[in-house]
Amino acid sequence: MNRRGPLIILLLTLAFQPACFLKFWGNGDKQAKEKEAKVKIYNIYGTVQEISRESLTIQSKKGPMQFIMTPSSIKGSDFQPDAYVHVYYKQENGQNVVTMVVEKIK
Repeated sequence: MNRRGPLIILLLTLAFQPACFLKFWGNGDKQAKEKEAKVKIYNIYGTVQEISRESLTIQSKKGPMQFIMTPSSIKGSDFQPDAYVHVYYKQENGQNVVTMVVEKIK
């Protein structure tokens, strides 16, 4: 009887099994997930005082707030000053960076 076929399959299965564990439960994936989880997104409502490609200033209940607009910032529509907006932002290097800003319908 030829027992090499099942033996080779068994050996290959055992040889590649640790690679699966390392891929799915390795430290590299865990560290990347922890880093992504640490980014906190804040949100605030306010009236636009000034807006440009690089910056946004709103008047909120907390007072005036300034934000940085980046190429990855999502701008919901082409609103002008005095528009009431909802701003989602994150803090990077002590500055508020817009992730998304949309006009809020009152």
